[in-house]
Amino acid sequence: SDFEFVDPSGLTTDPDSGRITTTPARSDVPGGLTLDGFGGLHRFAVGSGPMPGAVRGAPYWSGWDIARGVAIAPNRRGGYELDGFGGLHPFRLGTATASPPAARGGPYWPGWDIARGVAVLPDGSGGYVLDGLGGIHPMRFGTGARPAVATSAPTYGGRDLARGLALLPGGRQGYEVDAFGTVRRVAFGGAALPPRVRGAFVTPGVALTHGIALLPDGTGGYTVDERGGVHPFAIGPTNPRAPDAVGVAHWTWSIARGISL
Repeated sequence: SDFEFVDPSGLTTDPDSGRITTTPARSDVPGGLTLDGFGGLHRFAVGSGPMPGAVRGAPYWSGWDIARGVAIAPNRRGGYELDGFGGLHPFRLGTATASPPAARGGPYWPGWDIARGVAVLPDGSGGYVLDGLGGIHPMRFGTGARPAVATSAPTYGGRDLARGLALLPGGRQGYEVDAFGTVRRVAFGGAALPPRVRGAFVTPGVALTHGIALLPDGTGGYTVDERGGVHPFAIGPTNPRAPDAVGVAHWTWSIARGISL
């Protein structure tokens, strides 16, 4: 009376063999955050690694489903929440006493709930805001230089389907996820497209996905569904899928809106 269909095909190393990839219980990856629509940030661990520090100073819109994305800063002493209009709100993690620098030059759509994701460059100098139509908008933090523009990215024919953006360690490649869980490759400044992903949680025609995050070493990542489920995937033809997320918040309704590592 209570069962779930699982597609294990993304774990196979070769369609003509019985071999599957393994998922090591890693302890070297700091944990991440999931975001709910009111702005609440919820910590989780990756494998047996540590959780992030306690969240401090984050915005909260009680009863208003307007939070749309989250990104942890590279130094892991804070990060940014994105609201639906494109506003970016810094927060602190752990014992940090100062918030991350303010974003400059990013987009803002007053009164139009169309911002869908945020990603920060590995050096913390800038990042990108993703809109629901697939537009990727550079921004800078503090005195940082303006990031390179996206030169290869998906489009959705004017439909509000883009849901999240995450960058690989070099900052010139990344992945975008749509509402159905399809993970598409993105490149910046003329860089080559990154490897394809394997084993992503895809629900064709059913809009469940709300964000994407990548492991720091670029071997795998996660998507988050509308109820907080965190789904690991692998990057490239040989890497194992990302370790399981531990201690993830779950809801019985659609309120999860983002994820970051």
